[in-house]
Amino acid sequence: MENHIKINGAREHNLKNIDVEIPHGKHTVISGVSGSGKSTLAYDIIYAAGQKRLLDCLSEQVKMFSSQLKQPDINYIKGLTPVVSLKQYKPRKNPRATIGTLSEISTYLRYLYSLIGHGSCPYCNKKFPVRSLSYLIKELQKLPEMTIVELQFPIYKNKSKKYDQFFAELRARGYKKIEIDGERKDLRDWIQIDQDPESIMVVASKIQIKEEFNRSDIKAVQKSIEEGHGFIRIVIPDLEERRKCESFFQKHGCPEHGIFVADILPSFFSFNDLNSACDECNGTGITKTAYPTMVVKDKKKSLKDGALFPDFCNKRQAFKYLRIYSLTKHYGFSFEKPFDALPDYAKDLIFYGTKKETFPLLRPDDYTKELPRYIAQLGEQVEFEGIINQINREYQESKGRELKNWEKDFYDRFMVNERCQSCHGTRLKPQRQYIHINDYSYYQLGNMELKDLKNFIEDIEIPVEKEEALLPVIDEVRSRLNSLVEIGLEYISLNRRADTLSGGEYQRVRMAGQIDSDLMGLTYIIDEPTVGLHGTDNEKVINLLEKMCAQGNTVITIEHDLDIIKRADYLIEMGPAAGVNGGQIISSGTVEEVIKNDKSVIATFLNSEDNSIDDKKFSFEKNNSIRIVCAKENNLKNIDVSIPLNSLVCLTGISGSGKSSLGIEILYKALWSKLHDPRVIPGKHKHIEGLEKIKDVYCIDQSSVGNSPRSTPATYIGIFDRIRDIFADTDDAIKYNLDHKSYYSFNSKGGCSSCKGMGYLDSHIHYLGDLQTTCPECKGNQYSEEVLEVFYKDKNIKQVLELDFAEALSFFEDNEYIHHKISYVCDLGLGYMKLGQPTNTISGGEAHRLCLAKEIGKVRGTKNMLYIMDEPTTGLHSKDIKRLIKAIRSLIRNGNSVLVIEHNTDVIKDADYIIDMGPGAGKHGGQVVVAGTLHDIIACPESKTGQYINNNING
Repeated sequence: MENHIKINGAREHNLKNIDVEIPHGKHTVISGVSGSGKSTLAYDIIYAAGQKRLLDCLSEQVKMFSSQLKQPDINYIKGLTPVVSLKQYKPRKNPRATIGTLSEISTYLRYLYSLIGHGSCPYCNKKFPVRSLSYLIKELQKLPEMTIVELQFPIYKNKSKKYDQFFAELRARGYKKIEIDGERKDLRDWIQIDQDPESIMVVASKIQIKEEFNRSDIKAVQKSIEEGHGFIRIVIPDLEERRKCESFFQKHGCPEHGIFVADILPSFFSFNDLNSACDECNGTGITKTAYPTMVVKDKKKSLKDGALFPDFCNKRQAFKYLRIYSLTKHYGFSFEKPFDALPDYAKDLIFYGTKKETFPLLRPDDYTKELPRYIAQLGEQVEFEGIINQINREYQESKGRELKNWEKDFYDRFMVNERCQSCHGTRLKPQRQYIHINDYSYYQLGNMELKDLKNFIEDIEIPVEKEEALLPVIDEVRSRLNSLVEIGLEYISLNRRADTLSGGEYQRVRMAGQIDSDLMGLTYIIDEPTVGLHGTDNEKVINLLEKMCAQGNTVITIEHDLDIIKRADYLIEMGPAAGVNGGQIISSGTVEEVIKNDKSVIATFLNSEDNSIDDKKFSFEKNNSIRIVCAKENNLKNIDVSIPLNSLVCLTGISGSGKSSLGIEILYKALWSKLHDPRVIPGKHKHIEGLEKIKDVYCIDQSSVGNSPRSTPATYIGIFDRIRDIFADTDDAIKYNLDHKSYYSFNSKGGCSSCKGMGYLDSHIHYLGDLQTTCPECKGNQYSEEVLEVFYKDKNIKQVLELDFAEALSFFEDNEYIHHKISYVCDLGLGYMKLGQPTNTISGGEAHRLCLAKEIGKVRGTKNMLYIMDEPTTGLHSKDIKRLIKAIRSLIRNGNSVLVIEHNTDVIKDADYIIDMGPGAGKHGGQVVVAGTLHDIIACPESKTGQYINNNING
């Protein structure tokens, strides 16, 4: 086997016919400025070649797709082993994907609970063992013969379901009697429920104890256990016989309530199993509910003039209009005062109704529209259930059928997702919360931070008779938890949704999974594994990378972090610049060899002795700041935080310390809700002082540009419409009758009919996911042939989209608008990016800079904006970070404010004001450790950020 991966004559994208050797079994870092060719070398050559060779080894049917894959533009590649890509991206929105399902730890825990979990009585918390069905039947047969036993099972009603509907369903299933808080009721009678009872038991059947149960007796017990989801209540009506059976109840169940648990399977704890998932939310943990602020269109207007949306009160619908008017008259509040001036009781009546109280239907003197004959008429008594109750009821009634488009729009406008009120976010049926290990339910275990869960697993005692079955399970859970904790994710929990993770956190979960697989002989390509990590945690990633190499794998990382670069076995530096000015290897070898290379750019930063701190002075002005009061979202400890305006404020702290909870969940969402959309619910806090000083808010994160393959940078910054107009005005367009701009959109008329403007076709291969092959009709050009015959300055629309921004700057120099927009993109170092590059291929750092370019391009005359940036240095070389800081400063000079959530020391050093969160992660964080200038942060011994920067400065 070759000792190296050898690549000869690489010419893909901007690569300049380069030769590369990457040592096997070592950690190689590919570094260089953005756009220099790092990703092209790693993904478009090494990964693409590995994928094609894998397909060539499979069946003839799969080889058919392999022949259509785009070949990397190289002479040859040798020494390639199977390649695994751990690229950084945000996981898809999916409420069913959690850390537990991603790491598969939940699968092992379910098995653990099914074998050693113990039951608890739902009514008195008495603990007792879980039995199998066969064991319980054998013990029942030991009771005195001829004893009459009544079988019951507990049942729980969904919060959204009415009792009459609930009882009707039980009747339909053939049951006749129930017990409500111990009082027996006949389901054939009308049952009045004034308040939710503590217990509802369904009477299933009666059996008589005999030496050998017949088949129907066994089925009766089995059915009761199934209907009770593992729980059954055994009642002996005769008190004398009940006393004789006391030892049976004491030994196997709850003697006070007669509850027993049997036949618990691993699927019992899976929210993706229909029989185990909560009936209300179907295992997602969230449900839709109407929200009061969403039904109010304009709180400055009166009910008469349209304070509520027309769906609930408008003059065209006479009954709705008159009912609201009658409500105001009967309960004594104004129909003509502004909505926000109404007393609280009036708003409560409008939102939640009259609680079945009735009132007469009246008509105002100035309203003449007649009521339809089929509804209540003037003077008749009517009741009002309330707008919120009405929406919730109609939504519940719509379940079980396919919603029409207008219904979906209606519910999306007036409802929000919130924690399910039936299962309280556990996703499971209520019975699952009464199975415990060491007093913790399966859901409670999933809510533990991984560090605490690891300690919990260590303390579990395994019965001797179950050691053979459970020790491998315990070992596997320990191993997977250790990998996640060691990589710096000790603050997350198994129940945390995968789509709430950052791109870096998601990537590290997948890296930990690869370690646990114990595979060897692979080539891993990892894109910036330190993204989102505090500098003090870099050592954890380095240890993991070294562990992967120690297993016999080759690790290739694309990285800018100097801590990672310094510890690499081999370094390849791409450059010297971006785009057409890059694509060369300017230095390669060990770190020591690269440092000695005069051509190396990264050597300047590795050798840098300029660790001084600017002695900038910053005066905090209380009158020019905003103040968040009593922030309690996630792990925030009821804190007050002041943020100065018209300055660069950096929110720092280790991962999980509460930065995003404060900056995005509370501040950004509160502003967005106030200024744009009241449906956005901010994180928990009391109030925010000084919001009136902010004209608008803009959040720039990795998802800001979008994740659609049909979107392009040209579309995003607002120049593609102008480019299409230019093509529609050309002589060729008029000649071929293609003089409308819609022809020059590959998403519209001009797109290839075969691939719908994508340029490729998607094919799905089992175990390999989606495979993209070049469209055979348009050859990847996206447009139809006739559209490609239209030229502007000797280029067709596809050729224009293939221009990078640097080339486009001169190409459109005679168009002031387009030239102006493109110039800001080039100023931020994105001149190498193509106008038509799909935005779902753009890195997080590129997305941040593209957003900035768009905002700076329209900043003329715009002041008092607040820009919140989530790790804008993602994917940026140290050289590019200087350009980023310069762009941020231009926003501030124009009278705006910038809040940056960041770990990068260059940005932190340049900040005017720093708020350091911590001191730890998860429950150990959520506090402001120190706030002030960089000198204040460094002077604080409790600040991990300050001490990390101080160590770097002092070597």
